[in-house]
Amino acid sequence: SKKNIGTNLGFSAKLDSSIPYAWVAGKYKNQLRLVVQEALGNILKHAEASSVLIHVGVEGGKLNIAIQDDGKGLSEAQIAQIKPTVSIQESGNGLGNMLSRMNSIGGEIKWMNQQGTCVIISIFLQKIRPKRKIFPNFI
Repeated sequence: SKKNIGTNLGFSAKLDSSIPYAWVAGKYKNQLRLVVQEALGNILKHAEASSVLIHVGVEGGKLNIAIQDDGKGLSEAQIAQIKPTVSIQESGNGLGNMLSRMNSIGGEIKWMNQQGTCVIISIFLQKIRPKRKIFPNFI
């Protein structure tokens, strides 16, 4: 049967405007985007939530992204069974893929059942120096 996904889903976000976005390396940004995308997709497909809150901030040198829904949540038993996938290409194991992606960039991810599911994604920020282009014939 066909489900209407997310037709009445409320969404709000809290973003720390002081986040030094340039301090997250490009290869990490893509993995973070894919993890957040998977988390939001899971909410739409499985949570039966009516609202989602995303909070993005920096604390203790870490970029923290918290995604909280008010859906049916993951049980403690389900959370305990989440294991990294052998290959990120492995289908049907989105939670394991999320864990593998975060492990691959030295980040952390955890799931909590808090009147719905809360996914917390963290990665240390690193100051990245822009690559300088050297023009030998330019004075």
